[in-house]
Amino acid sequence: MIWWAAAWLVLGVAQYGLGRLADGRWEQPGLLFVFVLVAASGCVVSSAAVLARAWRSGVAELAALGAFFMGVSLLPLAHGLTVPGVLYGPNQGTAAAVYWAVPVGSVLVWPTLFPNRRWANRVMSYWRPLVSVALAAQVAVCVSVLAWPSWPPAPTTGSATAALWVAPNLGFCLLVSYRHLRLGWMAGSAAPLAVSASGALLAASNLVFTARGPWTAAFWTAHLLDACAVFAGTITAAVVYRRSDAHSALMASVDAVTPLRAVELGLDPLVRRFVADLERKDPVTREHVVRSAHMAARVAQELRLPFGQVRAIGVAALLHDLGKLEVPDEILNKKGPLDADEYQVVQRHPLDGARLVLTSPALADLAPIIRGHHERLDGNGYPDRLAGDTIPIGARVVAACDAYDAMANTRQYRAGMGQQRALAILAEHAGTQWDPRVVAAVTRVVRARSGAFENDAFSNIGREEGAAGPGWCGCGDALPAELVQAGG
Repeated sequence: MIWWAAAWLVLGVAQYGLGRLADGRWEQPGLLFVFVLVAASGCVVSSAAVLARAWRSGVAELAALGAFFMGVSLLPLAHGLTVPGVLYGPNQGTAAAVYWAVPVGSVLVWPTLFPNRRWANRVMSYWRPLVSVALAAQVAVCVSVLAWPSWPPAPTTGSATAALWVAPNLGFCLLVSYRHLRLGWMAGSAAPLAVSASGALLAASNLVFTARGPWTAAFWTAHLLDACAVFAGTITAAVVYRRSDAHSALMASVDAVTPLRAVELGLDPLVRRFVADLERKDPVTREHVVRSAHMAARVAQELRLPFGQVRAIGVAALLHDLGKLEVPDEILNKKGPLDADEYQVVQRHPLDGARLVLTSPALADLAPIIRGHHERLDGNGYPDRLAGDTIPIGARVVAACDAYDAMANTRQYRAGMGQQRALAILAEHAGTQWDPRVVAAVTRVVRARSGAFENDAFSNIGREEGAAGPGWCGCGDALPAELVQAGG
């Protein structure tokens, strides 16, 4: 992320410097007319290809991105056609068209920047009619600029008003860039990075509005950056995403909680095989670890942990009960309470799970989280009796999410306690068994989603491997609630 910030800073400073410091002007309306006509027309075609792809495949976020690129293509096309000295005389439509390009184009993209918000999900559930309305509005604005080039309001380039106008556009473009950079990083994929680059280039091009006037070096550079930005974003979206079902899934819907979708897409095949083993042993356990993983990743996000930790915590939560595959069936299937010897056998599952992931170099870093997910803050957990901050933060997150899911949901041996009771128990033991900061984050996440962690981005993990055979009772956290509370 540091290199992204540094690269944009250098690009932005260079563009801003060109606008404020370079006094030379190269006034070539004919050249600008031809350049914009060719570049913007190509951008319109590539944006249309993105929209067509999104429409056929039902990819909501891709459609929103396509509508944005269309907005920053159509309005610049009007900008080029109205250049004074070619088809039109002096007018303010030329400047107004580019001032309005990002605000007009960005309307549908805003909900995709907040994928965990209910309002965003509600808005994007109507994405087809909304995209149609957005495109109609973009065309109407372009036609009005061409028909009445003197009416659109636009601040004077280089003025304080122009700077105020630029600020939200700049912030929006950087948010788009950052979002796709994050998705690419979490998924281990280079494809979203081109979309990220397009957002950064558009942000830099908007700095031209702070320049001293038109026809400067910054003016010409901005047009080049804008064309490169749209081509980079649309070609990636139309070609790369089209060729990869995985990348289409990454952008499938804001309902998919895309950062978690990114984690799911980048999973090591061994993780999928391990989860498939749980599916074969006991579908109930498999559902438990999937819900716990979804919740743990969301809690890690809520805690604003670095993306690498979000990913590690999500994957470790998927595998936290892996060691129970080695617990004898007669113990895991036992209907009544466990005796002391049986309980000791079950308590080995964090050690066995850590040992299993250590067999893979790609998963070895998860071992401390899996090993420590039954440690307690007061030092009375197992297997190592760690206390306080000596317990890895990932283990503390998985511990709370594991316990919440085990208590709240119905299992083979008892009915679920429900959301409120499970949260109350977490709160009661915060500071002794669970990290209070993690418990607070769990509470916020659960209440934001009304406790529902099903049908999420992790819903098909492990089922690609042939999946569930006959189920068997007891695998997973199939222990009485009092043992779950005690760290069992």
